[in-house]
Amino acid sequence: MLKQLNGFKKLYLFFLAFFVIEVILVFLGLSFTPLLSCLWFDFLFLVLFFHLWSIFYKKREFKFFHLILQFLSVILAFFIWFILQVSFTDSANTIIPPIHHNSEIRGNYVEIPHGAIPIRSRDYYELVNPIIMKLEVKYREDGW
Repeated sequence: MLKQLNGFKKLYLFFLAFFVIEVILVFLGLSFTPLLSCLWFDFLFLVLFFHLWSIFYKKREFKFFHLILQFLSVILAFFIWFILQVSFTDSANTIIPPIHHNSEIRGNYVEIPHGAIPIRSRDYYELVNPIIMKLEVKYREDGW
């Protein structure tokens, strides 16, 4: 069955499998670390973007205004990615695990900062193993 799938469909199946595992972990009170979630989220948008471009260029001949439209689509795709990234990282009290680029692993905890740089609160999540953490905030360190 996998021989009949092209590269994009294999990647989409991989992303779907990651998402299903993430949902199962959420119901168990666990989650992947933010590093894996960020990589998954970023690569999903990158693959989706390249897939749409490849479909577009297979069906069209080259013209100059296609380059202009391609440039505008890059800006639009980056804007959509940025808005979704901000909405996932700054949403409070949701079941969605934190997707955050600034997280750090310190000892047995994952540290996720929130807020502006000088006044920054930090949430600490306990690690179960190097790639899985508990969703419950172990303790919170408030900024100024």
